[in-house]
Amino acid sequence: MSWEKLKGVRLRYRLAISAVLAVALTMGAAAAVFNYVLGGRVASEARNAIEIVMGWSEGDSYDVRNAYALPLNDSFEIEYDGEDWYSDEEILLASWCAAHPAVGDIQRARLGAWTCYVCIYDLAGDDWDYWMAFGDDTASGYLAVYVDVTEEQALIEAVNISFALIGVIGAAVGGLFGYLAGKRIEESQEAQKRFYENMSHELKTPLAAIRGYAEGVEAQVVDPEEAARVITGETERMSAQIDAILNLSRLEAGGITLKREPLEVADFVQDCLMPFEGAVRARGLDVALDLVEGQVSADENWFAHAFTNVVTNAVRHAGTRVCVSYDGSELAVWNDGVVPSEAELAHLFDRFYAGASGGTGVGLALAREIVELHGWTMAATLVGSGLRVAIRMA
Repeated sequence: MSWEKLKGVRLRYRLAISAVLAVALTMGAAAAVFNYVLGGRVASEARNAIEIVMGWSEGDSYDVRNAYALPLNDSFEIEYDGEDWYSDEEILLASWCAAHPAVGDIQRARLGAWTCYVCIYDLAGDDWDYWMAFGDDTASGYLAVYVDVTEEQALIEAVNISFALIGVIGAAVGGLFGYLAGKRIEESQEAQKRFYENMSHELKTPLAAIRGYAEGVEAQVVDPEEAARVITGETERMSAQIDAILNLSRLEAGGITLKREPLEVADFVQDCLMPFEGAVRARGLDVALDLVEGQVSADENWFAHAFTNVVTNAVRHAGTRVCVSYDGSELAVWNDGVVPSEAELAHLFDRFYAGASGGTGVGLALAREIVELHGWTMAATLVGSGLRVAIRMA
């Protein structure tokens, strides 16, 4: 697949393929190194043992490895004298030597499940005293000097199978994680795109109102006092949205340090609700409080910011009623009226998420970030005909 075609593949698939290839290459490299090191060591020790037995190098063969000698006649056959007993492996080795009569070479023989290194030695006219025990100085025939490495080879094959299994499982898991990570990145990118589009729209709306009233005042067709009130309100609205975005950025960058202090929850809640009295009366909402006495350790300013965002969301979407409760461990805000769908509920606290109502959701995203910075959790559930947002502090 060319690079241009690969760039056209969705990110989730690119990351999945990359993860699979990374795991496969890693396990392949590990298996290659293992085979090179252990396989090379086994071969080296076997060859060294044969060379020592053959007298080609100095050393004690019995300290290196067990090497054995199999006497063969001129036709590479085992000569039975009625007493000698040979194993099935040695009988196979004799047949192998007949098919591979490379005298003096150390070769690797694989005979079914048996693996060995073997060197064929020509006895004809040899004066090597060690082998004279097999005959006089005119003895003929061959010796097959061999080292059995079956167990080592079985170990290498078992480890290779393990590498293969781990590689397959690792590639599957890596591919899955790569796919999920790519999916999350894609969703995040798409959410950011929707967020910026929505923020652009929401900032244009107050700017358009400000410009319209400013032009109305200039043309003397709008009451200046009314224009000033609208312009001030729209300016505050834009300022609040921009502050929320900046605070999210500060939280993400770790630029906020909490200054915790004991906080009486009931008093704190009532202080936070005071600025909402005008909005509550204007909309005719019924606000119920169910608060017990209790303290938490929190940064009052940041906690107030988070809790106010939750209350703002509740008052904005409430039909007739808002209920705030605290039971000593959980602070919750419930409201009836507009209830999010199951799909929207799953993304209620996601930053940059724009729901069906068109809101950016920055306030609740920021609230959750602040709550989690305190070491608490925040969750939203559908209760009865309304939405319940709860902050668990214990």
